[in-house]
Parts: sequence; C-alpha cells; structure tokens
Amino acid sequence: MRIFFMGTPEFAINSLEILVKSRHKVVGVLTNPDRPCGRGHKVICSPVKQKALELGLPVFQNENINTLEFKELLDSLKPDLIITVCCCHYIIKWIREYAPYGSINLHPSLLPLYRGTSPIIEPIMRGDEKSGITTFYLDKGWDTGDIILQTEIPLDIRETGGSLHDKLSLLGSQVLLETVNLMEEGKATRKAQDHAKACYTDKIHSHHGEIDWSKSSIEIDRKIRAFNPTPGTFTFYKKEKLKIWGAIAGGEYTGKSGVIIHADELNGLVIGTGKGLLEITDIQMPCKKKITSREFLRGCKIETGVELGKSGSET
Repeated sequence: MRIFFMGTPEFAINSLEILVKSRHKVVGVLTNPDRPCGRGHKVICSPVKQKALELGLPVFQNENINTLEFKELLDSLKPDLIITVCCCHYIIKWIREYAPYGSINLHPSLLPLYRGTSPIIEPIMRGDEKSGITTFYLDKGWDTGDIILQTEIPLDIRETGGSLHDKLSLLGSQVLLETVNLMEEGKATRKAQDHAKACYTDKIHSHHGEIDWSKSSIEIDRKIRAFNPTPGTFTFYKKEKLKIWGAIAGGEYTGKSGVIIHADELNGLVIGTGKGLLEITDIQMPCKKKITSREFLRGCKIETGVELGKSGSET
C-alpha cells in the first residue's frame, strides 16, 4: 500500500519507521515548516523531518494544504492511504476522501476519552489506572471518527508524561501497522465512538506548570509527574523560580498551604499542601542542573516557615 504520512513531533517517529520497514511504501511525508527556536532563534526542523530525511523519504512542508499545489502533490504521489500522527493541520473533506482507502489517525488515548492536544498528560493528572492507543477514520470533527483498533496499557504507579509518551509511541506504531495491514486485507472494522462519554484536553503551555499549593499533595504529585519532562512544573522561593522534577506525597497536614515544613538532609524538603505533605525529591534552581533535593540541601540553605509562590513570605 502507498502511504502519505503527516506528522511533526517525536511521538510520530516510531510510526514512520515501522511503516518504512514494512511491506508498505511511504511515498511522502508532510511536516511543519522549519522554525526559529530558543534564545538564539536558531532555525530547526521537526523530529519527523529529521527522521524522514535519514530514511531517504521526500519531505513536504506546506503551511496550507487546502491548495491546488497540495492536490497536485497528491496527484503525483498517488497514495492509497493518508495517515496522520500528531498532525497540526485540520484535514478537510476532500483530503480525507482523496485516497482510495481514505484517511486515518493514530491518537494516544482510549477514545472518546481525552480528545484534543494533551491526551498523554491528562490520564496521569486524573489518576487513571490505564491509557492506550486508538486508530480511527478521520471525519470532520477533532478525534471523533469511527474507531478501527484500540489497545490499552496500565499506568505505572509512578508514571510520568515522558515514560507514558515513550510507551504509547512504541505501542502506537505497532497498532498502526496492524491497522494498515487489516485495511489492505479488507478486514478492518469500524465502530462509532460513544460521543456522550467524550472529554477534551486543552493545549498545555509552560505557565500551566506553576504549582497551586492549595491542591492536595496527591494532586500536586500527579501534576509533577504528568508535566515531566515537558513543560515541567515550578514554584517560587523568595521570588526565585524553582523547578520541581520529582515529589512524593505522604503524611497528614492541615496548616497553611505552600509552607516549607522541613528543609534538611535528614527530613528532606517537605512542603505543606492543601491536604497532606509533599516531599520534593528533585529540584532545579535557575541556571543550575537538576539534582536531588537532599544534594541541594547539603550546600544550600532553604528556610522553613517560608511560603512558596509568587507572593511567598515568612509565616
């Protein structure tokens, strides 16, 4: 089967690779245009473009795909199937219906749960016991099309956004290849989603990583894990930004939230939350590397009784 692949982030790389190694032929890859990044505004290309070039695949970077130019591109490539994996473009009707086998998407959640842009973070934030992968036919809605295959995996008790990303990327590539094989063999089924059970996720930005200490220690722990490694969580100690990379919830506490209760090598760095205590295990100060809090406390002093946050003060 001739496949036109559309995707941009690292998550899509395993899917692209497994298709290239299969009996199918990837005839072209569409990804985001190269963009300036970081303080130096160095122009970088997407992870999918880097991998596609390594694999010797033709790469296209159209800003707008609803054009005669894009149709002429598809006409020249003659794909049997269009596949999207974390693609930023909205796929309009004529593109969805262009290829003989249509267009399908790989989504890292158990649809109709967690439609949208942050399906990996959300189940960790909510304390779910499982997540998974769904392949489905594209339609006019966002992640609303009929399901082809769905596979679930359990979430580890200390699952992070990074660990779940990697698991779902690998699992997703396997489920995607199985889906394509079934479609080629005429064995693919389709099941309508139960839209009444649908929930959506929003795009996560860096400022969403600030910790709300009025939440319970369990909720904060989940957020720290869900946002690790990106976009990361943070708070402020005496107006200085402190990145939080790891924590453990435990112990009762009913005092003022955000207050530093312990800050020594013996007890670690322990914060009072809206409900319960939270031990910070891994931290990072501005312009410093990430270290354990106990390593940090060997060389630096953090005062107890200080309230964390932008308006922090001594209690």
